Amino acid sequence: MAIGLTYSMTAKDISSLSKKFWDCHSDPILTFDGAAATLLTIQYNLVAGTLAQYLTSRQDLAPLIDDLLQYRIIGQFCLTELGHGLDAPNLETTATLLPSANSLFIAPLPGRQRVTARLLPPRGGTNPVNHSITSFKHVRIPYSALLGSTDKPGHPRAAFLECIQRVSVGSIALACTGLVGMEAVAYIGMKYSLRRMVGPPSHQSPILKFRTQQIPTLTALAQYFSNFDIDFRMRHAVAACMKAVVIQCAQVATLSLSERCGAQGLFAINQMSVIHAELRGIAIAEGDILAISIRLAAELLLGRYALPQAADPDSLLARHETELFEERRAILANTHSSEGRMDENHLLPHCQAMVEAAGHRMAYDAARAAGIMPGLIDLYVSSIIKQDSAWYVEKMGLSRSAQARMEAEALDAVLPHVNSLVNGLNVAPYITAPIISDANWDGFLDSLECFESPLPSTAAFVQFKYHRR
Repeated sequence: MAIGLTYSMTAKDISSLSKKFWDCHSDPILTFDGAAATLLTIQYNLVAGTLAQYLTSRQDLAPLIDDLLQYRIIGQFCLTELGHGLDAPNLETTATLLPSANSLFIAPLPGRQRVTARLLPPRGGTNPVNHSITSFKHVRIPYSALLGSTDKPGHPRAAFLECIQRVSVGSIALACTGLVGMEAVAYIGMKYSLRRMVGPPSHQSPILKFRTQQIPTLTALAQYFSNFDIDFRMRHAVAACMKAVVIQCAQVATLSLSERCGAQGLFAINQMSVIHAELRGIAIAEGDILAISIRLAAELLLGRYALPQAADPDSLLARHETELFEERRAILANTHSSEGRMDENHLLPHCQAMVEAAGHRMAYDAARAAGIMPGLIDLYVSSIIKQDSAWYVEKMGLSRSAQARMEAEALDAVLPHVNSLVNGLNVAPYITAPIISDANWDGFLDSLECFESPLPSTAAFVQFKYHRR
């Protein structure tokens, strides 16, 4: 609540997707509490945002929206039911208009009456949100609770997507939160890599001197900066691309960097394991990445709409995107089912890779347009090439040694700028991980519960010196 109220959000901010709206969802404090981030985006985007769509014709909703924005009431958004998951268009819940035409009757499940909520156990490894299974039976609500018309739409699918358009906004909003998570993990991983020393006491060096430490830490920085300036006004198609790319990069970065911090990366106190668990939830929320990728890829192949064109069609990532789609079109042209539909077996396993390829290209275009350091962009491209290395060998003639050389040159270009890049990140005030500095570690060590052995019975004993790092 405190995070949201800080931004003094208005109904106009919510409906117009103002800069304030996106700044709120990109606030680094959200890395500190994933539960707060979840409840914030439900309250402002899904609930207030959905109601705001109807405000022009339903001024009676204005006080309700204001109550939501001021947190006088708490809103929730239910768009699925048990056994349906993402198959929201086929829910079995019904709302029946009663003969008096002044109320509705909600009845989804047989044998139960009234509203019930069954509290689910918390997800492991995260800041918990109290999830529940909510059921309605014979619940009577006023006619004013119905948003929109009772007339059957001419195009049900388009009408349904229009009704739930804030879900696609939520995909971008959650990707912003994922981007902040990647920023936090990059900061923690880099600070630890600069602080952790190896070698004899007289000649110690930070572990960042090793290439095996440079690759995950610098790649995380490159992926963060290359995803930094994506246009937040984009909807549906690009929302899927953005979420697929940002969350995929953030999950990989979080896992690899936590591993490079050794056993300390496993402890929740160092934040990385918790952020990774939160990212797994974000990958599913507002449509899981695979499902929205399947829908988007199919619609692009059917020509229902097109993504923004590449700023540089000859770039490696643009060529990758184009040829993945062309390859699938050629295969599907000869493998339609007997009913005239696309052969799912030849499409579904490839959809996420296709959408990610489009997102990688768009992130690359955005990074170049934003003037991001060329070395960071080169390292970003190199990290993406590694995800489909065989394709670049086969189609672009980039041998494995050439790919390795590209990565090495990019790493060498970025390495001298590490301190300025890390210190330029915005998450420092919200990083509590003890491993980022000696001062943090000493404070953490002193805070731990201590158990001491009794004093020895004889004066003769061996003294051990403990190094606090």
